[in-house]
Amino acid sequence: MFEAASAKGSALKYRILMVCFFASGAADAADWVSLGKTDEGKLENFADVSSIRIDAAIRRGSSKVVPAPHTLPGGAEYSSKWISQISYNFAFNCTEKSGRVEGFKFYFDDGTSYLDPPIHYPKPWQAVPLDSDSNWTLLMKFICAWTPK
Repeated sequence: MFEAASAKGSALKYRILMVCFFASGAADAADWVSLGKTDEGKLENFADVSSIRIDAAIRRGSSKVVPAPHTLPGGAEYSSKWISQISYNFAFNCTEKSGRVEGFKFYFDDGTSYLDPPIHYPKPWQAVPLDSDSNWTLLMKFICAWTPK
Protein backbone atom coordinates (compact mmCIF):
# COMPACT_ATOMS: atom_id res chain seq x y z
CA MET A 1 0.00 0.00 0.00
CA PHE A 2 2.81 2.40 0.86
CA GLU A 3 4.49 1.66 -2.47
CA ALA A 4 1.27 2.44 -4.36
CA ALA A 5 0.83 5.70 -2.46
CA SER A 6 4.48 6.56 -3.05
CA ALA A 7 4.13 5.86 -6.78
CA LYS A 8 0.99 8.03 -6.96
CA GLY A 9 2.79 10.80 -5.07
CA SER A 10 5.75 10.59 -7.44
CA ALA A 11 3.44 10.71 -10.46
CA LEU A 12 1.66 13.76 -9.04
CA LYS A 13 4.99 15.51 -8.32
CA TYR A 14 6.10 14.73 -11.87
CA ARG A 15 2.90 16.22 -13.33
CA ILE A 16 3.17 19.33 -11.18
CA LEU A 17 6.81 19.83 -12.16
CA MET A 18 5.95 19.38 -15.83
CA VAL A 19 3.17 21.95 -15.62
CA CYS A 20 5.58 24.39 -13.96
CA PHE A 21 8.31 23.61 -16.51
CA PHE A 22 6.12 24.28 -19.50
CA ALA A 23 4.01 27.05 -18.01
CA SER A 24 7.03 29.12 -17.02
CA GLY A 25 6.80 31.06 -20.27
CA ALA A 26 3.19 30.36 -21.22
CA ALA A 27 1.74 33.66 -20.02
CA ASP A 28 4.16 35.70 -22.11
CA ALA A 29 5.23 35.06 -25.64
CA ALA A 30 8.79 33.83 -25.84
CA ASP A 31 11.34 36.46 -26.85
CA TRP A 32 14.25 34.44 -28.24
CA VAL A 33 17.56 36.24 -28.71
CA SER A 34 20.36 34.56 -30.63
CA LEU A 35 23.64 34.39 -28.72
CA GLY A 36 25.49 33.25 -31.82
CA LYS A 37 26.89 29.95 -32.96
CA THR A 38 29.35 27.57 -31.32
CA ASP A 39 30.95 24.26 -32.24
CA GLU A 40 32.31 25.53 -35.56
CA GLY A 41 28.91 27.00 -36.45
CA LYS A 42 27.00 23.74 -35.94
CA LEU A 43 25.01 24.95 -32.89
CA GLU A 44 23.02 28.17 -32.59
CA ASN A 45 22.30 29.27 -29.04
CA PHE A 46 19.26 31.26 -27.90
CA ALA A 47 18.00 32.77 -24.65
CA ASP A 48 14.36 33.60 -23.98
CA VAL A 49 14.68 37.02 -22.37
CA SER A 50 10.97 36.98 -21.41
CA SER A 51 11.72 34.02 -19.11
CA ILE A 52 14.56 35.60 -17.12
CA ARG A 53 13.83 35.90 -13.41
CA ILE A 54 16.20 37.71 -11.04
CA ASP A 55 16.54 36.99 -7.32
CA ALA A 56 19.62 38.84 -6.05
CA ALA A 57 22.65 37.16 -7.69
CA ILE A 58 20.60 34.20 -8.99
CA ARG A 59 19.12 34.42 -12.47
CA ARG A 60 16.86 31.77 -13.95
CA GLY A 61 15.39 31.35 -17.40
CA SER A 62 15.01 29.25 -20.53
CA SER A 63 17.37 28.63 -23.38
CA LYS A 64 17.58 26.48 -26.45
CA VAL A 65 20.27 25.12 -28.70
CA VAL A 66 19.44 24.46 -32.34
CA PRO A 67 21.91 22.25 -34.20
CA ALA A 68 22.39 22.37 -37.95
CA PRO A 69 20.23 19.64 -39.55
CA HIS A 70 21.56 16.09 -39.19
CA THR A 71 24.62 17.05 -37.16
CA LEU A 72 23.64 15.96 -33.63
CA PRO A 73 22.34 12.41 -33.13
CA GLY A 74 20.31 11.39 -30.09
CA GLY A 75 21.75 9.06 -27.50
CA ALA A 76 20.88 5.56 -26.26
CA GLU A 77 17.48 4.45 -27.60
CA TYR A 78 17.27 7.72 -29.57
CA SER A 79 20.54 7.15 -31.44
CA SER A 80 18.72 6.59 -34.73
CA LYS A 81 17.17 10.09 -34.49
CA TRP A 82 18.55 13.55 -35.14
CA ILE A 83 18.16 16.27 -32.51
CA SER A 84 16.46 19.37 -33.91
CA GLN A 85 16.43 21.37 -30.66
CA ILE A 86 17.45 21.13 -27.02
CA SER A 87 15.47 23.28 -24.61
CA TYR A 88 16.51 23.74 -21.05
CA ASN A 89 15.85 25.72 -17.91
CA PHE A 90 18.92 27.09 -16.20
CA ALA A 91 20.06 29.02 -13.16
CA PHE A 92 23.21 31.12 -12.79
CA ASN A 93 24.77 32.58 -9.69
CA CYS A 94 26.31 35.67 -11.28
CA THR A 95 28.37 36.56 -8.21
CA GLU A 96 29.98 33.13 -7.92
CA LYS A 97 30.16 32.57 -11.70
CA SER A 98 28.43 29.21 -11.38
CA GLY A 99 25.46 27.61 -13.04
CA ARG A 100 23.23 24.58 -13.12
CA VAL A 101 20.66 22.97 -15.38
CA GLU A 102 17.15 22.73 -13.94
CA GLY A 103 15.40 20.85 -16.76
CA PHE A 104 16.03 19.45 -20.27
CA LYS A 105 13.85 18.51 -23.22
CA PHE A 106 15.13 17.12 -26.50
CA TYR A 107 13.20 17.50 -29.77
CA PHE A 108 13.91 15.25 -32.75
CA ASP A 109 13.46 15.93 -36.45
CA ASP A 110 10.79 13.22 -36.71
CA GLY A 111 8.49 15.26 -34.42
CA THR A 112 9.07 13.21 -31.27
CA SER A 113 10.64 14.50 -28.06
CA TYR A 114 12.19 13.33 -24.82
CA LEU A 115 11.78 15.12 -21.50
CA ASP A 116 14.52 14.26 -19.05
CA PRO A 117 12.71 13.24 -15.84
CA PRO A 118 12.52 16.03 -13.24
CA ILE A 119 13.89 13.65 -10.62
CA HIS A 120 17.32 14.41 -12.15
CA TYR A 121 17.03 18.13 -11.34
CA PRO A 122 18.21 20.53 -10.25
CA LYS A 123 21.79 19.59 -11.01
CA PRO A 124 24.54 20.68 -8.59
CA TRP A 125 26.03 24.16 -9.01
CA GLN A 126 29.22 24.12 -11.08
CA ALA A 127 31.77 26.80 -11.92
CA VAL A 128 31.35 28.20 -15.43
CA PRO A 129 34.68 28.60 -17.27
CA LEU A 130 34.92 32.26 -18.28
CA ASP A 131 37.74 31.69 -20.80
CA SER A 132 35.64 29.37 -22.97
CA ASP A 133 33.44 30.05 -25.98
CA SER A 134 31.07 27.21 -25.08
CA ASN A 135 27.32 27.73 -25.27
CA TRP A 136 27.14 27.52 -21.45
CA THR A 137 29.71 30.33 -21.02
CA LEU A 138 28.02 32.49 -23.67
CA LEU A 139 24.66 31.99 -21.99
CA MET A 140 25.94 32.88 -18.51
CA LYS A 141 27.73 36.01 -19.74
CA PHE A 142 24.58 37.14 -21.56
CA ILE A 143 22.18 36.37 -18.70
CA CYS A 144 24.35 37.97 -16.02
CA ALA A 145 24.82 41.14 -18.11
CA TRP A 146 21.13 41.35 -19.10
CA THR A 147 19.02 44.16 -17.69
CA PRO A 148 15.21 44.17 -17.81
CA LYS A 149 13.45 46.71 -20.01
